[in-house]
Amino acid sequence: MTRVKYLFILSCFCLAFAPPQKEERLFLRALADYREGNLLQAEKQILAYLKHDSLNGKGYLLLHDISAELGKETQQKKALQQAIRVDPAIDPLSLKMLADLFYKEQNYDEASKFYEQYLLRAEGSDTLLVALRLASCRFVLESLGNPSAEEPERLDSLINTAADEYWPMVAADDRKLFFTRLRGKGPQALEEIFLSEYVDGKWMAPEKLNLPVQDQTNAGAMSFSADGQWLFYTACGEPDGAGSCDLYFSMKGDEAWSVPKNIGSPVNTAYWEAQPSVSADKKWLYFASNRPGGKGNMDLWKSRINIRSDGFPVFSEPENLGNPINTPGNDFSPFIHADGQNLYFASDGQIGMGGSDVIRALFTDSGTVALFNPGFPLNSPWDEYGLTVSPTARWAFYSSDRDTSRGSSKDLYRMALPPAFLPKPAGFLTGYVMDSISGRTLRARIGITCLENRKTNYVEASEKDGYRATVLLGKTYSLSVNEKGYLFYSRPFEQADRSEFQPVDTLNIFLLPVKAGESFVLNNVFFDFDSYMLRPESYPELERLVQFLKENPGVSIEISGHTDNMGVREYNQELSTQRARTIAEYLQNELSGKRFLYAGYGPDRPVADNSTEEGRALNRRTEINIVSVE
Repeated sequence: MTRVKYLFILSCFCLAFAPPQKEERLFLRALADYREGNLLQAEKQILAYLKHDSLNGKGYLLLHDISAELGKETQQKKALQQAIRVDPAIDPLSLKMLADLFYKEQNYDEASKFYEQYLLRAEGSDTLLVALRLASCRFVLESLGNPSAEEPERLDSLINTAADEYWPMVAADDRKLFFTRLRGKGPQALEEIFLSEYVDGKWMAPEKLNLPVQDQTNAGAMSFSADGQWLFYTACGEPDGAGSCDLYFSMKGDEAWSVPKNIGSPVNTAYWEAQPSVSADKKWLYFASNRPGGKGNMDLWKSRINIRSDGFPVFSEPENLGNPINTPGNDFSPFIHADGQNLYFASDGQIGMGGSDVIRALFTDSGTVALFNPGFPLNSPWDEYGLTVSPTARWAFYSSDRDTSRGSSKDLYRMALPPAFLPKPAGFLTGYVMDSISGRTLRARIGITCLENRKTNYVEASEKDGYRATVLLGKTYSLSVNEKGYLFYSRPFEQADRSEFQPVDTLNIFLLPVKAGESFVLNNVFFDFDSYMLRPESYPELERLVQFLKENPGVSIEISGHTDNMGVREYNQELSTQRARTIAEYLQNELSGKRFLYAGYGPDRPVADNSTEEGRALNRRTEINIVSVE
């Protein structure tokens, strides 16, 4: 394209401005040799010509084109500089091309100067891209002068080999690292998923992850669900593929992973779909695609997940993430953090350091999206992508081609993120659900409700592996289990503050079989102070109580209200009765035709010592007593 552009200009020059006969022959020979592909001879002729006429800008443009095809960037740059010096009115495209050369060699001051001159003179369709490149030059200069963090650590030779390593993913405890390794060269190259564990301060030799896939399947760019039960990955060129690359799914069973399946339409199309990232609540699948309907070459998309009765996911029509995330360039490599609000991705269409930069997108509570580029040293003039952040936010892992000294183009790096780039720390709550009489582990569905926003996520507990749920730092949750044949279980759980934060907490849940005389406390039902008005965060608990009664229609209950011994006994008696009555009325509205016993016992049935605030808090409760079971 550049060659045609300048040949047109040079042709006009030859017709309108005839140089002296001898010099004209040198120029025309150079032009003819260039057109015929005789580049070295063309170079010799144009250099000889310019010795005779060193003030001719069009001659330097021809030298630029010849030098570009010969790969002589220094001569190419000097030719443009001379053309601009001798002819200030020269085609403004020369200014842009010279700026691009300075940008490529990371001379951002000079690149900025010529980009600015180009924008003052040009009116072409590429002015927006040039403005972006100019902003990137200024960003780089500012970022290099003010590094945002310590230098990243290149992982050792057990992880980084002469092969390419990329697409990392770190487990909850920061001690298991999954990544993709490209083994072999050319058409026989194969992508495989590996796992390395961090033991006694160093990474162990990686082992190939055993998935039930064919030996010659390219499996990479993986994403595990937070509970460890789902795996999504990218595979290319498979017989059942819809396009060049598709997304596949496998579920962890009691003994092994299920045979991976193509997740099909509407996510996979005849185009390219890759690089999945599943949200911690298992409600969204993020991925990259070049399908129609996007803003650029590669765009980021998301699809809502619904779970079938057999535990397998189904997907909604994907949504393009739109502005300001997607650009006319390439936006890819999504990673949604466990906090659900921070999406990390790579882009070559945003203001950045060069190549593809890692960008953070923060989804705010108001529905807006804020973007942030941490700059140097996380990003560099080369390509960075595939960033994954541990749930604790302690470490980030990503891939870069900034250093090829070990023979590979892509290696894995680890670094502590700068404060402005950090997500909310998240941890995991793990344990088993067990029969409190026999002690055997149970399959169960656990509701995890954040009391601040009343949003509930569900996780499945298996007999073999128990459960794992994501919880955010500083939040208060309600845990509930509603299994047929067992008493309704609920209890509050508050994630510790940062000084006490544990990435993994263990909480085993013991369920009592349903029988007359048993009781349980509604731990997550709350009333306004000195009132029988329910607070909004109580309703998820009451909805689960309704579900318990629906699943156990033969159970009759009494709702009992209790207080501590502070204040006048008669007043406490009346308050506890009114609170029990409020819950009974709620249940009657939800379960029409069925009546519920209720009673208030005031301070008469304490379960703890009223001399301490902790004891009084335990005594202020609402209980469900099993009256009979049919």
